[in-house]
Order: sequence, then C-alpha cells, then structure tokens
Amino acid sequence: MELNEQNWPFEMLRSYVQYVSSTKAWVARYHGLPNILSDPPGQQFVPSVPFSHVVLFDTEVNERPGFAVADVDGEKVNFYLIVPVTAAEAAWKREVGIEDSLFYAVGSKEESESVCIDYVIDPNRKCAVTYHHLPEEIEFHRAQEGSEDEDDSDGEEGGNENEGESTEVEEGNSQLN
Repeated sequence: MELNEQNWPFEMLRSYVQYVSSTKAWVARYHGLPNILSDPPGQQFVPSVPFSHVVLFDTEVNERPGFAVADVDGEKVNFYLIVPVTAAEAAWKREVGIEDSLFYAVGSKEESESVCIDYVIDPNRKCAVTYHHLPEEIEFHRAQEGSEDEDDSDGEEGGNENEGESTEVEEGNSQLN
C-alpha cells in the first residue's frame, strides 16, 4: 500500500505501536516519539505531510464523550490522544519541556480559534514554531509580565511617566489569548 495524505495516520499509529512492541518500553502522557519506521528515524510520515513525531496527551476523560478509563481484568487502562507534531515542534518540546511549549499550542479549535495544533488532525496545518512563532511570542509575554511585576514592586511613590497611557499588549494579536 502506497502512503499518501489519506492514509498516513495509519503509518503514524504503526510507528507508535512498533516502538512500544520493539522496545517493550512503557509510554505515558506527554511522551514524544519520532517516526521510527522511517530511515533514518524521525522523518516525515509521508513527504506531503509535515509531521514526523507524535506526542501523547490526556483524553480529558470527563470532558470528551466516548472516552472512558477502561478496567480490563482489574487493571486500569489509560487512553491517550496521539497528536502528530513537526520536527521543529518536537525539538521545541525537548528543549524547554512540554509545560513551556506544547501546552500553549495544543487544544480544541472549537473552544479557541487561537489554538495552533487542534486535537482534530489537519494535515495542512502550519507549524507552531516556524509559522506561528510561538516560542518568541511566549517569551515576549513573559518579558511583559516580568516588567509589569518590576514596575509594581519598585516601592517608589509618585506617578509613572506613562501614567494614563495604555501599556497593555494589544488583544487579539496573540496566540496565547
């Protein structure tokens, strides 16, 4: 069977299953795995789709109908969402950790249009790192928050030279809103 834009998710799942079965390693939420079926590993699942890695996310059991924790012979079975990511997004996650990277990017577009990586797979979506520039935007917002904290804690009485002027970042331009 030739891989293409319609059937590449099966290759993604096959790569994930191959990793687990060949390594006998356990996986848990927020683990990231490269495409191990490619040569060399970590290449795109198919050339026409930008994804080369997957990251496991919680299913938000209480919020998503159809997902439930299963009990198989007294053992709890966890279900995870397998979210495909680009090589740049996977590298970003490895570099700064999931809390400072993909937590800002992955979500439901039904809940927020500013989500870069939807739970529903879109093979044509743009990269959160190279297209949406999320790492730079997150740093910008952190720097803004840090400077506001410094301004509030300087202990000086009197007015700010910018008093009365808005120093807020314009709403609606941020992927983090």
